[in-house]
Amino acid sequence: MDDLIDQYERVNSLLDHQIKINELLYGDQAYKYLNKFYEKQRQNNQQELSNLREQQQYWQERLDSYQKDGQIINPEAW
Repeated sequence: MDDLIDQYERVNSLLDHQIKINELLYGDQAYKYLNKFYEKQRQNNQQELSNLREQQQYWQERLDSYQKDGQIINPEAW
């Protein structure tokens, strides 16, 4: 799970790098080219958020499987 989060962060870092390169190359005209990068960042962030929600659900299910009425059923397994 951590590796997947690292990959999302790496993609964002690469997109940030591309944005900076475009700003250096095109100066005030960079805005023409940046929308596609910002859209990719938005998509990447949405996917990361979706993945984090899935992870939260997974861990909540694990926690719930060890509890009944708020009490830990099997402390050794927990």
